[in-house]
Amino acid sequence: MKDIFDKELLISNFSNGCKPREEWRIGTEHEKFGFKKKDLKPISFKDIQTIFLKLNSEYQWQKIEENKNIIELRKNNSSITLEPGGQIELSGAPLKNLFETCREVNQHHDELNAVCNEYEIEFMGIGVLPKWGLNELKLIPKERYNIMSKYMPLVGKKGLDMMMRTTTIQANFDFYSEADMVKKLRVAQSIQPLIIALYANSPFIDGKLTKYLSYRSHIWTQTDNDRCGLLPFIHEEGFSFE
Repeated sequence: MKDIFDKELLISNFSNGCKPREEWRIGTEHEKFGFKKKDLKPISFKDIQTIFLKLNSEYQWQKIEENKNIIELRKNNSSITLEPGGQIELSGAPLKNLFETCREVNQHHDELNAVCNEYEIEFMGIGVLPKWGLNELKLIPKERYNIMSKYMPLVGKKGLDMMMRTTTIQANFDFYSEADMVKKLRVAQSIQPLIIALYANSPFIDGKLTKYLSYRSHIWTQTDNDRCGLLPFIHEEGFSFE
């Protein structure tokens, strides 16, 4: 077996992703916060376990466990996962167009709402938790997040806020060659300021109005400068999979 740090092996993870145009797909990741209607408090990990068990029994989502906790559900090339602060995320299947992704997300919401109605739990799609502080949230018991929670404060002031108090919708796109990847990544990064402005919906933090329309993007400027924000190296000559 090759060393995990073998450069050729690492590069192959990207080069093996090249696909002909007719096989291109898009995938979306949709995150949201759950809260209890009676007191507007965040849902607990125990609540999430109940929700996941219901989705498993009523909608045939397959359970994935870590240390006897359900940390993920899988079905039809998609999965329902957990972010560090208890955000529930649909990691969608690779689909042909936006109409299919819209149908997928709507079905996910319908299932989630049907399961949660009896527990008086609802969800909000907003970039940053508008009210709850970090001290009101508990880290999801997942080993990767335990590692992250210790690392993030070493590289930025708001890494824990990013982990625990933000959500987003992410889009994943296929590419047919190294040059196509380079072009798409450069375009995607270049239009990020416009995307942030168009979909800004996080003006609150800790129950107060901030001076930002997107406090979420402000959090990311203080998360980890080595891999966040506008990264100059992708515009350098010779930028490649390597």
